[in-house]
Amino acid sequence: MNYNTERIDLLQEVLRIYLKNPVPDFEVATTARKINDGQRKTDLKEKTEALGSNNTLTADFWFQQDDLLSSNIFQEYIPEYVQAKYGPFGKHFVDQFELRIEAPFLLGFKLAEYLEFKKNNAGFQDEVHRFTSKEQYADRGFVSIPPPDYLRMYANVVTINKDELTRIVSGLVSPSEVKKILDIISIDIRLPLTDEKLRFVTHPLLKIDDTLLVLTPRYVTRSIPFVYEGLCRQIKSFNDSKGKAFENLVQDTVKYLPFQSLAFNKIYGSAYDVDAIVEFPNSIWFVEVSSHPPSLRSLQGDTKAIKTDLKKAINKCIFQGRRCFAHEKSEALSPYFRQRNKKKAVLIVLDGVYPQLNPSGMIKFFDENIPVYVINWFDLRHLVDQPELPMFENFLLWRIRRPMPVFGIDEGDYWGFYFDHFVKDPRMREAFSTMQERHIGLTFISGRFSDKRYLEKIAPTKDSR
Repeated sequence: MNYNTERIDLLQEVLRIYLKNPVPDFEVATTARKINDGQRKTDLKEKTEALGSNNTLTADFWFQQDDLLSSNIFQEYIPEYVQAKYGPFGKHFVDQFELRIEAPFLLGFKLAEYLEFKKNNAGFQDEVHRFTSKEQYADRGFVSIPPPDYLRMYANVVTINKDELTRIVSGLVSPSEVKKILDIISIDIRLPLTDEKLRFVTHPLLKIDDTLLVLTPRYVTRSIPFVYEGLCRQIKSFNDSKGKAFENLVQDTVKYLPFQSLAFNKIYGSAYDVDAIVEFPNSIWFVEVSSHPPSLRSLQGDTKAIKTDLKKAINKCIFQGRRCFAHEKSEALSPYFRQRNKKKAVLIVLDGVYPQLNPSGMIKFFDENIPVYVINWFDLRHLVDQPELPMFENFLLWRIRRPMPVFGIDEGDYWGFYFDHFVKDPRMREAFSTMQERHIGLTFISGRFSDKRYLEKIAPTKDSR
């Protein structure tokens, strides 16, 4: 998985098959090919059935990603997210699980740090496979087997003894806490290998007696929000809080924006409230926070549940945003709506464990009667740290332009397109208008936030020529 960057989902399925039946002559490449060929038949059937529908197939393919819920979680913002959202329930966490609230977080980050140390100490370069042709890249059933030296060094890096881990986190996490956390995030080879356990997004470690194999190093930290979410769902006070802690986190994040005025929890009408109102020089945004996270089924990887939960969360916030517009003459909101020279729009912030899916792009969940912009908290927090933050309003107003011909995987892609191309190049602005008029789409992945050097052999960069 680490070596075949573009084949993570396929190889995770290969690993599941192997763990269920670990035969000595197991063929990785052959198994991957069989899985892909079987999926292609299913995809063809779905494509035939989806002809004439409005992006149904695109949406279905999107939700088939195994790491959909973790794909846009930025490691550097996990501490802020965990502390703000789950920290207030620390006492109840101890009572329920005999774990300090910070223990899973400390173990995950310390383990990730130790893996990086081992990699550097061994001189492991952590290379990934570079495709030799466009045909090889396009062949979704192709996987490359790393050379023996790579396999040997990688195995040494990701193998760790349980006592060794306990020693590494000594002073941060107690031995009893280490055992409890490993029981939560590990796949124990001696226990029944259920589908839930074989989700490497939430179970990135394989436990074989006292030996631990880190199956997916990147999930060691990125799984942390899901570990907390799954545990805190068992705490009554957390459920009763109805997402208030996350709402507070969003309000703290909004304070970073270059606003002219900012208000929180404005009451209007018959006891309705809007989570925040952000006023910029040329626009006013009514902020609605999706404080209810995905269901337990979604957290367990049920793609249909993820789709349903996401649609429900977005539509609920849109309903609340429309309600603001319907009460434009109310005492609390009228000062904003009287400013006729300013654009009025709704900004929806999704919980951090929702996937960043842009419903205004190729996959649509609603018909817009009012300008709406949807963003996941992790993406919002990431954009807040970009050097172009003073121009955040310009970006927002561009993002609600319709139709939006650009399709990015996350908001980093849109940010990169806007500031690195649209703003700087008049020809790009002209081309953008043409694409809007002719309903031409463009899929864009920003080089600013996505390192694609492993594609150099099939798409040489200027520096590599």
